Amino acid sequence: RQAAPFTNWLRSVTFGSPGGAGQFVTVGEGGLIALSADGTNWQRRTSPTTADLNRVVWDGAQFLAVGNGGKILSSGSGLVWQAENSGATNTLNAAAGRVGSRLVERDTELRLSENRSSWSNELDAAKPFRAPPWTYLTALWDGTSYLVGGRTGMLVEGFKTNASASSTVWLESTESP
Repeated sequence: RQAAPFTNWLRSVTFGSPGGAGQFVTVGEGGLIALSADGTNWQRRTSPTTADLNRVVWDGAQFLAVGNGGKILSSGSGLVWQAENSGATNTLNAAAGRVGSRLVERDTELRLSENRSSWSNELDAAKPFRAPPWTYLTALWDGTSYLVGGRTGMLVEGFKTNASASSTVWLESTESP
């Protein structure tokens, strides 16, 4: 057990290597963001939100934190955080990504950003291969595709094909090729 200079409940921690220097980032209640080089000594950072933050991930180039009210924050270093607008309004519980592509999700929200400037709604009925509307609770980038899981064991895979280069194909696990 380690003492920390804050009493907020922590909801997620990740490790990343901005600029080649590894560091831990944790997020939690009230918009808490804190950094540590060793996992023991933590320094609170200024957060652009007071909304609870539920998950933080490192995508290989930057940290991404998500939280209540559709809040999305990003930081290349972990030191300074910027708010992003994905159009999500529900509580976001999960995030995943890689350099150049990020995914956030929760109750009837599944948003994808592939250019770091805009977010698409992957549940949009106008999309040819949209994700099924569901309550999603976790997300993972496995190196070739996104895997998102939800209530009652729902597992959905999102990937690109040569035929669908401009859009992500979403299939329930029972439909995967």
